[in-house]
Amino acid sequence: MAGGMVLIVAVITALVVVALVLLSGEHQPQPSGYADALAEMPEEIASATLVMSEDRRILTGQAGRFRLTAKPDQVFLTVDRRLICVENKTRSWFASYPYDVIELSVQRLALQQSRTPTLRNAAVADYGYVRVVHRETGRSKYIRVELMDEVALEGLAERYDAIRNRNLPPTAQKNPRACRSCQYASTCKV
Repeated sequence: MAGGMVLIVAVITALVVVALVLLSGEHQPQPSGYADALAEMPEEIASATLVMSEDRRILTGQAGRFRLTAKPDQVFLTVDRRLICVENKTRSWFASYPYDVIELSVQRLALQQSRTPTLRNAAVADYGYVRVVHRETGRSKYIRVELMDEVALEGLAERYDAIRNRNLPPTAQKNPRACRSCQYASTCKV
């Protein structure tokens, strides 16, 4: 009986301590993950409708003689009927790179040429966002980037084709880390 009484007193004491902490105002409830994500978004995206998210569909677009493929991470439809592409990246620092712009630009081109009824009647913004999630903290930042047009994408595709067919030598990258993911790194002589 004495052991049961000690247990009851301990439980009551714990409940009183928790109640005092909650009533004192020292414990502030943390915002939900959704609220945090919404707060980090640019207003035009936060108020938009998400129409594609990690969709399995692969979209295609034509840039001159080149067929380009895209798989958007996220596409938002704004209240004024514009589609905005968002590319998600996890990095140790908040930065966007030229290949992010290329990736988003191909997505834009594919969306512009889309035959999907939901997407066909909306304009596609000439900018997009790179959403960088910080690898260590989990916080995210949206970086707005201006996108390339069809002519610029065709030029890149022409250059890539010429390099791949050995009609044009590649140029050295300013940052050697850019070469890490290149499929030609093992045979490159630049």
